[in-house]
Amino acid sequence: MIVRIIPIVAGAALAVATLLAMPALASGRHDRCEPAVDEEISRLPVDPERVGAISLQVRSYNNRQDNTRVSGILGWVELRDCRGRLVVDMTPRCRVKQSYTTGSCTVPGVPAF
Repeated sequence: MIVRIIPIVAGAALAVATLLAMPALASGRHDRCEPAVDEEISRLPVDPERVGAISLQVRSYNNRQDNTRVSGILGWVELRDCRGRLVVDMTPRCRVKQSYTTGSCTVPGVPAF
């Protein structure tokens, strides 16, 4: 009977270890990138009065069965005076790769798509 319990416990331990290895997805810890988005907004010529809600989105892909990898994080910044967003594209470790605007939103010196 002990022999049967050990594999079950080992399987549970493996499942927990797998979840802990994916902190950005398993525990919603992608919010650690909020300071990087705030810093990027302050670096750009954006009037703070324009900034509305900020949300973060984890970009991920499955490279094999049940093996999800985070490929990046997008910071979506609502600008109150236009229809669209300022997008802050970041690595999984919150390093800003690029910023751009969408819709009718513009920010001087930032590409618009």
